[in-house]
Amino acid sequence: MEMMCRLPEPSRFVIRREFSGHMRAIRTGRQLRAAVRAGPYCWPGGHQALYLTSDGGCLCHHCVVEHIDEVLASIRHDIHDGWQVSGVHTAAEFPDVQSCACCGTEFEIC
Repeated sequence: MEMMCRLPEPSRFVIRREFSGHMRAIRTGRQLRAAVRAGPYCWPGGHQALYLTSDGGCLCHHCVVEHIDEVLASIRHDIHDGWQVSGVHTAAEFPDVQSCACCGTEFEIC
């Protein structure tokens, strides 16, 4: 005999407003973590996410995830060392930027 269990109904309340999503301006570690959770592509359109740093550089999603401790420390202590992410945009918005400042990966421009 197979037992059926009833799953609880999903909550209708959002636990955190900024749990997942790309933000134009990033000022806190919570906003950065939400952008990382949202993934490497921005919607609508599915363009590749480009993380702008305070010194004018650009990082890919993989490098932000790989160096998340350095990025969060730079945001928390307001250190302008090339790791402080100040916003997320799409690669299509910056056609003159060709590659990631950390690993050199080419950005996909649609």
